[in-house]
This record gives sequence, structure tokens and C-alpha cells, in this order.
Amino acid sequence: MKTVSKRNISALFALLLAGTILTSAKSDSVASLSEVPTIEEAHYLEYVEEYVESYYEEIGDELFESSEYVKVYDANNELVVAGERSELDEEQLQILRQADLLTEQSGTEYYQLNN
Repeated sequence: MKTVSKRNISALFALLLAGTILTSAKSDSVASLSEVPTIEEAHYLEYVEEYVESYYEEIGDELFESSEYVKVYDANNELVVAGERSELDEEQLQILRQADLLTEQSGTEYYQLNN
């Protein structure tokens, strides 16, 4: 009798384990299905995309432009370097790298040397 009940218990655990595995596999496959957006959601997404594109067209590259014109002053507040960053020679760029940024105003960055 003990062997029969042990077999029954083992069979019951095997069935429970198989049921658990099948249930979890089924829920994983259902969860992995992508949801198809409704027509209303699709229209809303198109509206948002159009709005964002029109916003970026309006502002253009203004928002993402960095200051290109620089002025570097020495410790006596005398102008040492001035010009567009892309047009500076090696010596001027080296001076610019040694200077500390003070402020940026109207598209011009102001630096000062503290030697």
C-alpha cells in the first residue's frame, strides 16, 4: 500500500509540474504577442509625430547651435584673442584652452586667462 501511495504522490507531483510548465509557457507566448494599436491610437501617434516635426522645422538649428565667436582676456582685462573658433590658429587655440569660461552672451563666449 505504501508503494502505491508513493507512486500516486509522485505521479501527482509530475502532473502538477507539467501543468505549471505548460501554464507558464502559454502565458509567456501570450505576453510576447505585440499589441496592434487601434485606429484611434494610430491617428494620435501620427498627429504627435507631425507636431514634433513641425516644431523642429520652426526652430531650425537655432536650439542646437553652439557659440562660435570667442573672446579671451588676460588677467589685466585686455583682449588677447577674438574671432570665430573655427578660424583661430594653433597659438590662439592654445591660449583659448588655457582660459576659463566666464560667460556666454549673444552667441559669444567670453574667457579669461588667470596666470
